[in-house]
Amino acid sequence: EKKSSKAKKPPKAPKVQKRRSTSGTLKLLVLLIAAVGIYAAIGFILLPHLAKNSLPKYLGEKLHVNLSISDARFNPFNFQLVLSGISVETDEDGEPQTRFLSIAEATVNLDLLSLLRGDLVCSTMDINRLHAQITRDRNKRYNISYLLHNQSKRNQSGIIDFAELPFLFSFNNIKVSDSQIIFDDKSTAKTHHIKEMELALPAISNFPYQLDTYIHPRFSAVINGSPIKMIGEATLGGRSEDGRQTLLSCDLNDIDIP
Repeated sequence: EKKSSKAKKPPKAPKVQKRRSTSGTLKLLVLLIAAVGIYAAIGFILLPHLAKNSLPKYLGEKLHVNLSISDARFNPFNFQLVLSGISVETDEDGEPQTRFLSIAEATVNLDLLSLLRGDLVCSTMDINRLHAQITRDRNKRYNISYLLHNQSKRNQSGIIDFAELPFLFSFNNIKVSDSQIIFDDKSTAKTHHIKEMELALPAISNFPYQLDTYIHPRFSAVINGSPIKMIGEATLGGRSEDGRQTLLSCDLNDIDIP
């Protein structure tokens, strides 16, 4: 009886279930790898292509400048964008004229959620070897005069109004290093040089945006051979009555502006 009961036992089927389970897991793994591969290809290949070719055209049309980027790299896993060889030229009748700004390299850490909403937001921005050339002619007109006011309404202060720009942006924790600005004033036949410029700004924005931490503002440079250093502290939220607090100290040595 014991032998007959053993002979009548049905065949085991767990192996078939394991095969089905293994097959489903394998398909899911393949789909996951394919999704990651497609995402990486879009991030490492497509987005740098768009940043190098489409972004200059878009910003150039919005800001009325001729913008070019020689190289772009993007890491889709930490949303870091690196732009190299940035050149900005004045634009007249759709044709590039005089280069007034160049940047060797800019590293930007983007905010994905803000990008999905259509806003241009970054948590940090590092700009290295910026070179700006500002010229004022004998009629006291600057080479970038048309950028300092809205085309439809003149700004009497001569300062660009960021709120009137055609897109929302918030650039935070901005660092500018190893940079220089040359101001060629032909109306007075004098040229002013700002060299070895180091700059840190907590934020530049045209809409409300808040980060957890901000860098302290500071500025240092050699202006016409004279060193200048300014260090500040800024609180953007919560520590003062209106949520903003700024402290500034300044150290000037042998300033000589001809």
